[in-house]
Amino acid sequence: GALPNLKWVDGHKPLFRFSVQVTSTLYVQDDRIHTFLSTINQAGSPISRHDPRRHTANPGRVSNLDAIAGIQTGPDSALTAAVNKLVSSHKEPLMRFLPLILNKLFQLLIRSTKATVTALVSEKAFDTLASTVQTTQTELKESSDMHGRCDVLRTYISYVFDGVTLSESSLAAGATEGGASPQTNSFGNHRPRSVVLGSSSAEPVESDVDNSRRYKTVHNELVLQWLMADPLVKDKAFINAWFFFEIMIKSMAQHLAYHKKLGLPPEQRFPARFIEDLGKLVGCISDEIVKTHIKDTHYAQSLNASLAFLIRDCFSLIDRGAVFNIIRTYLRKISMAAAADFSLAEMKLDLLRIVCSHEHYVQLNLPLTPQSMMDVVGDNVVAYSHTAFDLPRESLSRPDSISSNGVQDNDDLDSEASMVSLMRTPSLTSISSTSTDAALRLTEENIYSELSNEFRRVHFLTGLLLTELAVVLETQAAKLHRRAINSVRDLIMSHDMDFDEEKRARVALLYMPLLGIITDHYTRLCRDFSTPASASTQTSDKDGADSDSDSLYGDEGTATLKRASLFDIIPTMTKRAHNTLTQENTRSLLLCFLWVLKNISGRQLRRWWMHLEFARKTMVLDVLDLCVHAFEYKGKHASTNSSGAATGNSGDVKSILAKAILAGTGTAREKLMERRKQQQGGSMADQTGGRRWGTTTYQQTVDNIFKTPQDPVLIADLEAHLGVESALVILDILELVVDSSQQLDCIGTILSYVLTVLLHLLSANQSSNALSHIFASQRSLVSKYPDYLFEQETEQSSELCSILLRLCGSSLPTTRSQASASLYMLMRHNYDLGQSFARVKVQSTVALSTLVAGSQGQSCNADCLRKSLKTIMMYAEQDDAMCNSPFPDQVKELVFNLHMILRDTVNLNEYKEDPDMLMDLMVRIAKGYQNSPDLRLTWLQNMAQKHTECSNLVEGGMCMVHASSLVAEYLSMLEDDTFFPAGCASFEKITPNILEESAISDDVLAPDDEGICTGKLFAVKGLVGLIENAAMLFDSGGLWEVACMLHQQLVPIHEQNRDHKKLGKIYDKMSKLQGRIVSESSRRSMGSYFRVSFYGSKFEDLDGMDFIYKERSHMRLAEIALRLETFYQLQYGTDCLEIIKDSKEPDRSKLDPDKAYIQVTFVEPYFDNYELKWRKTFFEKNYNICRFYFDIPFTEGGKAHGDLASQCKRRTILKTANVFPYVKTRIVVIHKESYVLSPAEVALEDMQRKYERLIEVVRQAPPDVKGLQLQLQGSIGTTVNQGPAEVALVFLGDSEQVGQDKTLRKLKHCFRDFVRGCAEGLERNKELISENQREYQRELERNFVEFRRKLEPIFGKKTSQRWIKKNRYVETHKAAFLSLL
Repeated sequence: GALPNLKWVDGHKPLFRFSVQVTSTLYVQDDRIHTFLSTINQAGSPISRHDPRRHTANPGRVSNLDAIAGIQTGPDSALTAAVNKLVSSHKEPLMRFLPLILNKLFQLLIRSTKATVTALVSEKAFDTLASTVQTTQTELKESSDMHGRCDVLRTYISYVFDGVTLSESSLAAGATEGGASPQTNSFGNHRPRSVVLGSSSAEPVESDVDNSRRYKTVHNELVLQWLMADPLVKDKAFINAWFFFEIMIKSMAQHLAYHKKLGLPPEQRFPARFIEDLGKLVGCISDEIVKTHIKDTHYAQSLNASLAFLIRDCFSLIDRGAVFNIIRTYLRKISMAAAADFSLAEMKLDLLRIVCSHEHYVQLNLPLTPQSMMDVVGDNVVAYSHTAFDLPRESLSRPDSISSNGVQDNDDLDSEASMVSLMRTPSLTSISSTSTDAALRLTEENIYSELSNEFRRVHFLTGLLLTELAVVLETQAAKLHRRAINSVRDLIMSHDMDFDEEKRARVALLYMPLLGIITDHYTRLCRDFSTPASASTQTSDKDGADSDSDSLYGDEGTATLKRASLFDIIPTMTKRAHNTLTQENTRSLLLCFLWVLKNISGRQLRRWWMHLEFARKTMVLDVLDLCVHAFEYKGKHASTNSSGAATGNSGDVKSILAKAILAGTGTAREKLMERRKQQQGGSMADQTGGRRWGTTTYQQTVDNIFKTPQDPVLIADLEAHLGVESALVILDILELVVDSSQQLDCIGTILSYVLTVLLHLLSANQSSNALSHIFASQRSLVSKYPDYLFEQETEQSSELCSILLRLCGSSLPTTRSQASASLYMLMRHNYDLGQSFARVKVQSTVALSTLVAGSQGQSCNADCLRKSLKTIMMYAEQDDAMCNSPFPDQVKELVFNLHMILRDTVNLNEYKEDPDMLMDLMVRIAKGYQNSPDLRLTWLQNMAQKHTECSNLVEGGMCMVHASSLVAEYLSMLEDDTFFPAGCASFEKITPNILEESAISDDVLAPDDEGICTGKLFAVKGLVGLIENAAMLFDSGGLWEVACMLHQQLVPIHEQNRDHKKLGKIYDKMSKLQGRIVSESSRRSMGSYFRVSFYGSKFEDLDGMDFIYKERSHMRLAEIALRLETFYQLQYGTDCLEIIKDSKEPDRSKLDPDKAYIQVTFVEPYFDNYELKWRKTFFEKNYNICRFYFDIPFTEGGKAHGDLASQCKRRTILKTANVFPYVKTRIVVIHKESYVLSPAEVALEDMQRKYERLIEVVRQAPPDVKGLQLQLQGSIGTTVNQGPAEVALVFLGDSEQVGQDKTLRKLKHCFRDFVRGCAEGLERNKELISENQREYQRELERNFVEFRRKLEPIFGKKTSQRWIKKNRYVETHKAAFLSLL
């Protein structure tokens, strides 16, 4: 009815419209969701902790809230329809009310009804639950973490879901309905027979719950419905398996906590049916992974990772024997297919890595105490009688801490960890000692050392992981290598951080089979660690991904992986793959290898070593040697490059996840430590932060990995510490090996391997701290086995000397001191063996040569090396025990020799532009290697090559003669054959210098005993080659006589070998050489000689020294002076060098100390009269000469030149250290003497020289007409001032004085010979001239007659007539000469 007095305007025409849109977080606006919630409320399923008004869209529809609990259950069809329509509801209200909807669906899943009600509602609820989770995951994809987990769903699991409340609500609703019959199957009438477990269908679900009440749990119903669901529903659940797995784990934990079952043995916590259903579910998931891994790899990997976390968390809640069976089920299904696909093998390793990351991994593997291990040996044999595969679960765990053999449980390893209320550490497997026939008998040495069936049964997880590692290493898949190796490495890292030293010793026993695995695969380990590991890893990973994606490992890999994790057998070592592991994988394996060796107790390690086969012993030492190379500190630059390359390789999500799990940040271990700090007490519901399922620890760690920059300095420091630690571990192992092998027959070979590793340690880049320990071990080993080192392992002894000398050049005083002490002790021990340390002398000399020559690619600090040599000499002087022996003097001699070699070799680069000084240094260096024939021979060859390059062929030939003599000398010590050259004595005729190669020193060693002279040149063939090369150089240099003498040395050798062909060639060459001697004797020249003196401090060692320089023939004094001046001006400057023009010795006090002075003088060979008797030929007068002279003219008045009666000479005779030719072109003057020639002696010498030149040209064949005429013109020409006639008148005019002076008598006889020579020359010239020179001949004859007329007062007329009678030419022309006279 209308209101009174109300009037309508415009006939009820509306003025405006008004509508209301409800916006609420309490009341649902979606009809389907409203229907779903209303139907559930009407079904009478109250939920505690939630306001019932939230269950309806309109609170007015429920007039009496208290009556909700009493409403009877409506038809299942309406509830089923409401559940089905929920899937098609709008997304926004669905997301808004998601927690409430999920709770309702879980409530329906465990809904307790009467026996007559079917399980259709539960099945539909599971279907809708899977769909809702999938919708949420899809719609809120942007808010998911890096692993694809929706944040809303994770929040629901952490803060909303409460399985106990849901179960209690369902139980309360069932009680309101009147309960269920005890005889009714608790899983409903629609459960397949294959799922129903147990022998009786009436078996209660929970033994401690009244059978009149059907208590259902979320985790139980989830597993059941998942198994019973349609394939499409299963697929939806598989996609978001992580959600259901975390719900299950949380439900299981809340169930145990609520019912106070945490104190029960693990096998009594959950019914057997649930455990078996869980195993079947794992089997279904494994089949799904195998089925979908090819078409959807990401989906399969995600499902595999979710399953891995489920299995890992089950260890904290379920009997571990059951979990082992679940793992075995998974591996059997995966391994069969993994042999044919790379990705499946990868997933299997991922699962094992995640499962093994459990915080109580060690306790799950039954570590033994040393005492417990001793208990298994002897009369009372106890053994592991059961395993997870062949025994009931009841025998796998015991309630408390001590097992039957006395092995302490987890309390022994960590008493605090065992107090954790929720994640109680599983106890150890029981051990019985009843029947030795059924039990596995174990011996002390093989409990842990091999990857046997027994080991894998006792230590399930470790055996499984190591088995997978061994199998994977047989393949060629680089990615599999990395995953398997990193899994083991990360586990060991966690052990190292978790336990103290004593506990680590027990834990390390779990990984002893790893030693055998690594040694068996030694040939596949990487050897090249020169490049950064990360760079090589990136390349190998890329290559590995390409090769692995094709299919696989080949037939061989297929056969191996097919049996990968079947614990019934041991994987057989088949034919190995040929590829090598990457640097990163090799370093990780070796790191694990060293960790195990480091932490195992010494007693266990000795026992293991003693029972190893010899081949395995050597391989272990080879692996240790590789460890030295792998962990050598390369410097900050290399570490920086490695870290920079590794920064871009962090995109592998699964690899990062594994690192995050095992890195220690946010892991279960860290949470455990946090819980220890909290006060005891408080309910689990309030301590959400301590729940494993309520955290995203690996997400936090991954974020830290991406955000934390890699500090190159920190990485370099870590590499340095790792290098030191590895070196010290290796050193400890080596000492233990030597100590344990003393009684073994193979001690010699073991020592050889140990020395190899020790030398590698010394040669590597070590810290001073590590080096001090290495030096101590080295000295200890040498003192224990000196005879072995010096008599059997000469090569290693030589290498040790080389390394010690290199370390003597260190810039660190402590290192130099240690190296000097070690080298001195090496000399001392060698001396004690035979009263001489000749071997160390030779080896030290060779080592120094190699070091300073830079053949090892390392620079030599000469100053530091000199300091170390002085330290060694100081040790020898202060050694009281050796003061009365020749040892200190021998040490001083060696140190001096090494010092000279060092100085000269270092100066080679400084004087490389000065050929004379360079050759001097090379000669001194070669002389320093007098006791090392191999090195001396090398230097002699280098000198010959250098001379050849400078066109000094004769000197190059002399170097080869010295090399031939050196080889012959040492071969004569081995060969007694008469045909062989008798050492240096056979070459003495060629040059007296050859005696330098004589092995007359006390330090010379026998070549056959010492391993020296082992080069190819120290053989007959090598000697022949050296002699032939020397002869060739002398032939080219014009010394054909020397070439003939060298060929004569080869004749006996070829005669002995009956090699007539070569003999014929030798005689043919000798014939040609003799012919050249005859034909070219008149044109031969063998060099010019000059005295060069150096003055001034700028010349350093050359100051005040005189040298004889041998230069090319006909070189003038001005040329060599200019050459020397130009060269030294470039060194010292134009203003700092001055050439002294005259030959007088300068007054040193008048020279400028800031300048350098050079004096050059022409010299000639000097011979005594007795020498001239056998030096007849030009060759003899210019070969093997060592004395030279030069004259300085002067007069009594002080002038240089005057008349004949006052002209004197000062003759200076110089003697060189060696004869020319030699292995160098300048030789130092060792002796100098001078005397004065009177005017008569000067005249006599001049006339003798003129006569010799005249006779030489007169009798020359073929004749030289021009030369002859020049000599005649100079002798009897009228234009000659102070010629022979003037000399005769001055010195022979007083006959009485001539009779008294011997020199004048000689001069008179010389004139007679000279006149005869002139007459003979005139006769010879007349025979040779042509008609147009007849007038010139008559002019010469008139000059000769005039020359004789001047001499008549001296010789008289009678003498002239007698002379005419004796001279044939004058007799023929007697009338003419008489008319002239």
